[in-house]
Amino acid sequence: MTKMWEVSHITHNKQGWIAEVNANESIEELEAYHPAERILTDSKRCSFIYVMEDEEQFNYLLFPINTWETIQNGIEEKEPMYLKWVSNSNEEKVVKLGQFWEELDYLLENIRGNGNYGNEMVEAVERVFFAHHHE
Repeated sequence: MTKMWEVSHITHNKQGWIAEVNANESIEELEAYHPAERILTDSKRCSFIYVMEDEEQFNYLLFPINTWETIQNGIEEKEPMYLKWVSNSNEEKVVKLGQFWEELDYLLENIRGNGNYGNEMVEAVERVFFAHHHE
């Protein structure tokens, strides 16, 4: 079954950006998941989805709209984005999300002005990621 996790918040430190997720899985179970280096959209949830794969399928790491302002703050420098999973026993596993910024840049350009993504998604993306360019 496809797993889905939602990023609760993103912080910044000297290594880069840290997207934190509280997972129901054990640290051992989380070892099975690896970054697929792809970002998709979920227009219904107004989220970006970073794909995490295991041996059988793709799984989804959701970056909901409430994390976008923080992502926008990191978009220029493109410091590495990491996922910090907090397991059900409060252990932590950190994984670098490869190709995060490249995939996001490509997606943002595709979404801009493109009604195929749904008006709500397009408007949200334009408001958060493109509004500052016009000031």
